[in-house]
Amino acid sequence: MPVGGGTFEVKVDANVDVTVSNSDGDWLHHVETRGLVTNVFTFTVDPSELPDSRQAEIFVRGADMQETVNVYQAGEEVFVLSEKSIVVPSSASELKIDVRSNVDFTFNIDCTWLREQNTRSISSVTKTFVVDENAGYDAREAKIVFTTSKGKNETVTVTQAQKDAIVLAKTEYDVPSAGGLLEFNVASNVDFEVDCQADWISRVQTKGLTDRLVSFDVQSNDNENSSSREAVITFSKDGISQQVTVRQAASSRRKIHIAQAGTLNTLVTVDELKALTELTLTGEMNQDDVDMLTASEGMFDGDDYVKIADTFVDDSYRIRKLDVCGVTFEDNTLDGFTLTNLEEVVLPESIEILGPHAFEFCWKLKQIDLSALPALHSILGEGATSSVFRTMSSHGAFRGCMQLQNVTIPSTVRTFTTGAFAYCTDLSKIEFAEPAQVETFELSYSVINDGLGTVGDRPAPRLYYGMFEGCTSLKTFTIPSSVTRIQHDTFRNCPVESLVIPESVRIFDGNSLFAGCANLKSVTLPSYVSEINDNMFSGCSSLEELVLSSAIAKVGESSFKGCEKLREFDFESMIEIGNNAFEGTGIESFKAPVNMTELPKGI
Repeated sequence: MPVGGGTFEVKVDANVDVTVSNSDGDWLHHVETRGLVTNVFTFTVDPSELPDSRQAEIFVRGADMQETVNVYQAGEEVFVLSEKSIVVPSSASELKIDVRSNVDFTFNIDCTWLREQNTRSISSVTKTFVVDENAGYDAREAKIVFTTSKGKNETVTVTQAQKDAIVLAKTEYDVPSAGGLLEFNVASNVDFEVDCQADWISRVQTKGLTDRLVSFDVQSNDNENSSSREAVITFSKDGISQQVTVRQAASSRRKIHIAQAGTLNTLVTVDELKALTELTLTGEMNQDDVDMLTASEGMFDGDDYVKIADTFVDDSYRIRKLDVCGVTFEDNTLDGFTLTNLEEVVLPESIEILGPHAFEFCWKLKQIDLSALPALHSILGEGATSSVFRTMSSHGAFRGCMQLQNVTIPSTVRTFTTGAFAYCTDLSKIEFAEPAQVETFELSYSVINDGLGTVGDRPAPRLYYGMFEGCTSLKTFTIPSSVTRIQHDTFRNCPVESLVIPESVRIFDGNSLFAGCANLKSVTLPSYVSEINDNMFSGCSSLEELVLSSAIAKVGESSFKGCEKLREFDFESMIEIGNNAFEGTGIESFKAPVNMTELPKGI
């Protein structure tokens, strides 16, 4: 009989009454039949769940006789799995598989994220497996292969769902005030919805895209009184969400009214100021407002500060045009507008003084109309107290305005300090409108702390700054006729090639007056000058001609030292010559004047 069981008949030929019995009634059953002419006995055989064959006997008896029928049923292994394909969620979970088997078996798992929970003896049991969370964004599959002791394989396929996600490369975007198209990619394994509550951002629908590029139209925020704004775009699906923050800058043009001096910091932030290219201010301003505008209180802090000459300034402000025509300044003094990107400025007519930091290091400022300031009377520069162990520094109203080319000083100006235009490297012309009122050029200098203190009446050392020091493009300069006094060091390191001191100058101190003027070729002195002071032309390496109207009686120490192109000098009327007066000049011969009683050292 086959393993699956069935029915068979045993035919008995006999002339006596017979009876039937069998040796194993558990799986072999006699089926009673009636009305048969011949003795036919029917039996049913149950299916076998045993791996091996089995045997039973049928006994047929009649009178004193007996016959035996042997019944054999084949065996077959049974191995049944409750599931062949299972889908589990992306979260961590347990997996159960019912196994019905009449043989021993083993199993193998082809991944690390699926493992058996226990290892009890193998039998017809429920096997439990631990499934790790799927943190990836793709579904994954594993196979559990069961193998019986007789080599039969059964496979269970386990598929784990992916982690649903919406992934954004950036979660913050800054857009300019002009607005425009904002585009970015969204990586997602689900269809998502987009929501933005801001009315100034709208979704732009695109077609045919496979990389999930999303586009938004950002409206302009360019009103001159606008402020920066922020919006959130939400991408969501079935409890999954990601957000993008969009920040839009305020307009690069801004008009601010300062009702009370000192309150600019309550009306605008430093970051907002740094984003502006055009700024119009009205109302009242004091130095606190100016300091905020240029962050002068934060010198040396942060990476935005750059070194220009010997001073650090903040180069992060973008303001190109500044209109303060409607501002009333404290004491009618404008000072401290160090804006390195400033190209154009409009000033109020009430300005009387341009302080020593007025437009210092506005290196992109190309022109300024000072004639529009009818009340202007002072343009200042100044030095600073310094240690001999540190770099000297000075300041000037237009110091470091390297692109400034032409300047006319109004006739209203009475005070003009040396250094006011220092290091204006492109300045090629500066003139004083007539009738000028400047009577003297005020000196700027640094007081040097040499660590020695004062000794008796010994004054603290000073380092003086020349009138146009560092103005490498300035070749000529005309001293206005209003000037009656010229002080020492006034033209120190001046780049001009020729200079005429007018007869109007009645007080003349020539000490170091032209020291370091390496480009100076010709100088004309007033007719009354009869003395060349100490160091007066020291370092004037290009000096070839000195125009004098009267005889020179005295030449001070080192007065022409280093004037290598000076080849002639009239010594006839001299009475006194200072030590090293002509050292390093081109003069090859010297005849002592008859009135000179003592020769200097190192002439």
